[in-house]
Amino acid sequence: MPPSQLTTPLVQEQNLQCFASHCRFFFQSSTAICSEHQNATNDGSCQKEGHDHERSLSTSRAVLEAFDRCCNHHAYTDTTIKNTTLSDEASAAIQECGLQQLLIQSTTRDNSEILHAYTLVRDEERKRAHLLQMTKRRNYLCLLLDQMEQREHDKEKFGTNNNANFKSSISLMKSFLKKYKHNIGSHPLLMGMKSLLENQVGKQSRFFWRWTMDGAILTENCHGGEGGGDKYVEDALSTLSSFLVRVNVVAAENEDMEEGKINSSNDVVDDARTMICWEVVPSYSNGQLKKIARLIPSKRNMYGKPTGSLTSTEVKRRNVHHGVGCQILDWCNIL
Repeated sequence: MPPSQLTTPLVQEQNLQCFASHCRFFFQSSTAICSEHQNATNDGSCQKEGHDHERSLSTSRAVLEAFDRCCNHHAYTDTTIKNTTLSDEASAAIQECGLQQLLIQSTTRDNSEILHAYTLVRDEERKRAHLLQMTKRRNYLCLLLDQMEQREHDKEKFGTNNNANFKSSISLMKSFLKKYKHNIGSHPLLMGMKSLLENQVGKQSRFFWRWTMDGAILTENCHGGEGGGDKYVEDALSTLSSFLVRVNVVAAENEDMEEGKINSSNDVVDDARTMICWEVVPSYSNGQLKKIARLIPSKRNMYGKPTGSLTSTEVKRRNVHHGVGCQILDWCNIL
């Protein structure tokens, strides 16, 4: 294609469409929360990536690197996009996007208008990819919360097997800290847990304290630590639900946000927030809650601020002191 044809409306539109498709694939793949060699499906779950996906991702990355070179052509001594490691597929994609011709033309004329058009396409696809992944992550979080609620219902943990549940809480907290406490992205969550526990065993321990947090703190900080990806979300929810109970006080608000889900045409709405409310397990005493809180590092040794907000409710706890609540429940069962 002669350079003079690059600016014809039809050719430029074809080039931009090709460029947009590569930007879309690259940004949607790179913003997924799944672990390495996995890809996120529409419901947020993960599936194994194949060789074709990796090859396509490499091609799209090469296209974006070629565009970056077009934007910074003054830093290069030649006008060709050469790379011995480029595959034939990547080289063809760069040509189809018009980037080789654009780089050649950049040495003889001002292509700022065309570069601006490419930049707008790239930025729009990057923004859309982030919104899409936020929505997928929200849906995946909602799915995990529903599964968690069903498991807790099946366990019938309220007032039963208190000691076994408490040992499980200790074990899960230790495991979570071992994996993620060195990842600063988990620190706001850990500080939020500690703040709730400290307030719950404080002066107003007779009443339940409620911790309201944005679910994004789980899905947006899930790249570090052992396991990584969606494993962080699963581990965090397992740990939280071991000593906390989810309170559905914002169900109406979440219903209003149903439009944030991905529909059949993959439309995206810029609102992927999921508020979650927690209270301590009713059967846990202050002594048990203090033991869990002591496992969490001091706030002085963590970065950031506690996530979420705390409010004191008017609901009284029946097991502030160890054993009282369990005895009452046992007597009720006997009677």
